[in-house]
This record gives sequence, C-alpha cells and structure tokens, in this order.
Amino acid sequence: MFFAMQTGFISNTQMIGPAQWETPPNAFYVKMQPSMEFFDIIKISGFMKSYQIPQGNGFFDPFRIDYGFDIMTTIHGFTIGFKHECDHPVIFDFAHQSPLYGMMDTEIYLRYETRLTF
Repeated sequence: MFFAMQTGFISNTQMIGPAQWETPPNAFYVKMQPSMEFFDIIKISGFMKSYQIPQGNGFFDPFRIDYGFDIMTTIHGFTIGFKHECDHPVIFDFAHQSPLYGMMDTEIYLRYETRLTF
C-alpha cells in the first residue's frame, strides 16, 4: 500500500468553474491519496482533496471537497481502467456557497505507454 499527502495554494483565477459561477477567494488545499497493488497487475487508488479559505485570523473555512477512485490493470504497456471523480461544495452556516461547484466525471479508458529513448 502507498500513501501520498500534498498541500498547496490556489489563487482565485485558477479555481475551476465558468465565469458565471461565484468566484471563490484564494484557497489552500490538502490532498490525500492512498493506492494499492494486487499481484502486480491490478492497481486501485483514490484521493480526497479539501479546499480551505483563509479567514485572516488563523482559521480556515471549508469550501469544496473532491473525491476520486481509479481501478486499472496494465499488461505490455496497455492500461485499461475505470475512473470516477466527484466534487462537492461544502455548505456552512455563516457564508454563502454555490451548489454549482459540485460535478462528477466517470471514464472507462484504454491507454498505451512506452518509453522513448534518444
């Protein structure tokens, strides 16, 4: 089993969403990503990414949370897989949050990967 954790900053010009949606302020995020491999051919992974808005007083408000799941198998450079991601707004009592920030994306895919040497 593998585990990765990442944190960072996203400015309001880089947040996802069409212009007619409410523009969020700058946000920090934390992403956690576990993955497992079975018999060296099947890989299952997932992630959770939480966006937090700084309040200027040392505290943060939750803004959005994204979840993802992926299962795949790779044989001779070909990968076939299933991937699902869903993004959910976090609604809290003391601030307005647009429900339009929620979305989902599901893929069934075939990928070929090889190494090019020069």
